[in-house]
Amino acid sequence: MKFDDIVIDIGEFGPYQIKVFLMVGLIGIPVGFNQMAQVFYASKVDHWCAIEEWTSQLDNCGDPKVDRGTYLDCIHTLRNMSIPQEEDDNGNFMFSKCSKYNMVFSNWTDDNYVYVDQNPDVEPIGCDEGWVYDRSENPRTIISDFNLVCDKRSAPDIAQSIFFAGVLVGSFAYGSLSDIIGRYYAYYIAVAMLFTFSLVTAFSPNFGVYIFFRFFIAAANLGSFLIAFVIGTELVGPSKRVIANCIIQCFFAIGYMLLAVVAFFVRDWRKLQLTIVAPIFLFFLTMPNDSGFPFSLGENGIAFIAPARLAKHPRYIDAFIAPIRLVKDPKYIDFLRIRSWKTSSSSPDQFTGVLEILNSLLNVVRGQVSSFYDKKMFYETLFNVGGHNHNPLRQYAQVASSFVPESARWLISKQKYDRASKIICRAAKVNKKEGKLPENFMEEIKKTEEMHSNEDSATKTVTFIDLFRTPNLRKSTLNFMYNWFINSLVYYGLSLSTSDLGSNVYIAFFISGAVEIPAYFIGVPMMESRLGRRYSTSLCELLGGIACLMTIFLPLGVWKTGIAMIGKFGISASFSLVYIYAAEVIPTPLRSVGVGVCSTAARVGGILSPLILLLDEVWKPLPLIIFGSSAIIGGLLVLLLPESRGKMLPETIEEGEIFSIFFCPEKWQTGEVSRYGDQRRAECLLIVVLTTKFYKHGTYHVFEGSEHRKGVCCKKSEYIVS
Repeated sequence: MKFDDIVIDIGEFGPYQIKVFLMVGLIGIPVGFNQMAQVFYASKVDHWCAIEEWTSQLDNCGDPKVDRGTYLDCIHTLRNMSIPQEEDDNGNFMFSKCSKYNMVFSNWTDDNYVYVDQNPDVEPIGCDEGWVYDRSENPRTIISDFNLVCDKRSAPDIAQSIFFAGVLVGSFAYGSLSDIIGRYYAYYIAVAMLFTFSLVTAFSPNFGVYIFFRFFIAAANLGSFLIAFVIGTELVGPSKRVIANCIIQCFFAIGYMLLAVVAFFVRDWRKLQLTIVAPIFLFFLTMPNDSGFPFSLGENGIAFIAPARLAKHPRYIDAFIAPIRLVKDPKYIDFLRIRSWKTSSSSPDQFTGVLEILNSLLNVVRGQVSSFYDKKMFYETLFNVGGHNHNPLRQYAQVASSFVPESARWLISKQKYDRASKIICRAAKVNKKEGKLPENFMEEIKKTEEMHSNEDSATKTVTFIDLFRTPNLRKSTLNFMYNWFINSLVYYGLSLSTSDLGSNVYIAFFISGAVEIPAYFIGVPMMESRLGRRYSTSLCELLGGIACLMTIFLPLGVWKTGIAMIGKFGISASFSLVYIYAAEVIPTPLRSVGVGVCSTAARVGGILSPLILLLDEVWKPLPLIIFGSSAIIGGLLVLLLPESRGKMLPETIEEGEIFSIFFCPEKWQTGEVSRYGDQRRAECLLIVVLTTKFYKHGTYHVFEGSEHRKGVCCKKSEYIVS
């Protein structure tokens, strides 16, 4: 009995799996925030050279939030008097962003301005005194904070490439960690790292520190998302995994869309970073009480980073952010203890809503809550608003902490059968399938695992090199690697260049995220239709490439945005399809390493995507030409891959080699037995095993000792053995 057999018995996607999936899948929303946030952190702002003598006048221009018109008139007047104009590529004159008049401005008058304007001998110089930024639209961005203009204008794109390098590192680091210590602990480590580095990024003093923190955000971002997907899907039945994949991708798309809404109202990048950090804290509340983590749900609140045995102490109620080493030392218990504080029934609540909670939190951050009693009152009020039964944070914690278990599949692989049995029985109980759970099911699973363990010990360990040993499997692997690379390259290229479409960046960004949801759900029925995997993936990728090329010939505005969104739809659909496609074609022994190699190719595509966007300085349409032509080539190459819809998936490397011949043998792949019967199938398999190195013009020449056999691959999908 295999684990999937048990999952089918207890319900492939019942209430238990749905609750677990929703609890971990929600991490996709903050992951979407962080993955795309730099689009708004690095929003383009108008800028020009600063004049030191006019600093005080610039300060007197007022607040753009109070009187935007007066502010713009003031700063533009100063710009007109100090900045020369330059002709752009379209023949239009614009104020220079990186030069100013070489004049002494301390005694500036209108006559000086007329003189400079009419005297061509006055040479401009570079911005040696800094820059002035138009803060009417975006009060603060990383561009204005770190002066990423002129010679440093490519720095944001380089920072984004480094971010995607962190994504690559995270996929390896957290993937390996989850295999070693378990999905559950690796997930919360990734969430903790994501929360920590997202928080400190908002206080980055310089650009180097910002890049450093963003690298670790990227690693934890992908790590938490991938592990959440694994936790959610490892208890989902085989027939429901494609739907589960679409659902978790939709959480990412929702985060993508909500980021545009949040960024519209929060234009300061540091405040925006703090805003998108806040939801991550809620995921700590999903830790079960018996998790073994230094976190538990107390009687009147939350005991955070405190051993469970101390939480049971008669005089100990709650501790909030207490170092483990101090709590474990008995002499520090009294110092860290927070005794129960409750308002009487006649006294009004100190804080009665979300706004009051946030205001109190700001007071703590500002240092206005300093005394021990005030802090104690704040912490207990934060988690006990409206009484024990009406606190939304507490209710969320009580519900969430029941539905994030360790992966039963991982526990079985580590021979922790008792814990796995408890999780399976609990899932069966919630799904009301207890009666269908076989007796002694865990004993049957043990036997299966021991048998597979013996087989694995006798089998040679496979590596990624095995993907390239045989000709047909090598071609399929390289094809998939290219398509994963291109899908990632084009996807992030279109996502990061939303501001270049000539329409409202917030609306365009929101639509760019919204089109992903139908793309994920339309792709699934396409794959299961007569189009199959091959033609569905090819059509979607071709649609994305053609749309990219079409946008080159359209003017900025609605039409360009609309066609670009069609391209985003196509490439989003093909990106989700090629993942499923590759997992089906690559044979079972190489499936994990094969998908890992393809995923690495995709991360490289993400790293290169921001750098390719820099090529618009060489020629404006060049990035779109690269994106569009690459996607079209990828869509055509997909047609060379074997169709896998309705086929028996390859279980060995030898089967994977013959499976990779897209035109032969179709009947064997579908499990049909030819007119020669079962013996015929055995002979075909023997020939496949022995002929992987001698393929020429559809004929297999087999040499086994002194015996010579010959097999011909016919159009009727049969072998003729002589």
